[in-house]
Amino acid sequence: MPVVEYRELAGVKPALFLPLLNSARVRQHLMTHAAFTEESAAAWLQEKRDLNTRKGCWLRAVWQAGTLAGWCGIQPDADHFELAIVLADDHWGIGPQIFRELMRQAKALGHPVVYIHLLHTRPEYNFLRKRASRVLASELNGHRFITYELPTG
Repeated sequence: MPVVEYRELAGVKPALFLPLLNSARVRQHLMTHAAFTEESAAAWLQEKRDLNTRKGCWLRAVWQAGTLAGWCGIQPDADHFELAIVLADDHWGIGPQIFRELMRQAKALGHPVVYIHLLHTRPEYNFLRKRASRVLASELNGHRFITYELPTG
């Protein structure tokens, strides 16, 4: 299994996230938004750092083999907490490993249930469907998602 490191976001320069945040392959699976500049990436990163200080949240930069592979986290979503995993396309294979770590963190933080929203452009994942207590079609900010409700226990 590849070694994955989870680092505090505070130690990562916003410019390092620009290739990930502006990648066409990554963006096709995210909500539509303007391309990031160094300034807007800095604001986005500060927002994630601020979220990380809130009770129940855990957000990290993901590193593999000395390279920033993406970011992941447990963050608020309306009245729930959601899992987020955003990886550069050449690191997509480590997603399941990161998912398992996020589920461990969610349980440790005391979340009985967390949600993961996958944009409709993503395939349905059997491993998520098997683990989910419910699978729902949802809409957030005008985008269609498949939402998996995942018990942490």
